[in-house]
Amino acid sequence: NTGKIMAHYLPQNVTASGMFHVISLNSDEDAKILTLWYNSIIHMFLFLFRGREIQGGYYRALISDLKKLPVINSPNLDSNTRKKLLATFEKYKNKEPPPFPRQIEDGFKKEMDLVLLEALGASNPEKLLSVLYKNVYNKIEKLRTEST
Repeated sequence: NTGKIMAHYLPQNVTASGMFHVISLNSDEDAKILTLWYNSIIHMFLFLFRGREIQGGYYRALISDLKKLPVINSPNLDSNTRKKLLATFEKYKNKEPPPFPRQIEDGFKKEMDLVLLEALGASNPEKLLSVLYKNVYNKIEKLRTEST
């Protein structure tokens, strides 16, 4: 109930430990787009519904699990889509997000999620976003109540 983000973007190389994984890319722009992806409702949906629950409401992302989840193919995006995604990254990069349930209630990342859905070619991004938000919110609430 207190989780806020799934991924950080760091311009310098770092070493991971414990429950963290490092993904290094040759392109700074692709790394920023991938950070958006991992912090999106799309990834959260995939993670919660296809991820590994380890104990009453706690999930862990193993590298083998992450490799099974779809990821946006940023190098294949057209330049206009990349510009939109990178502008969205810049808008969100210094904002302190609330916990996940409040992000959905408050629409904190709505613009980010819509831009990603549009990048994927969703025919009705607003409607799809509503469905994703509802399912993720309900799953988080179910996990929260089961773990108390």
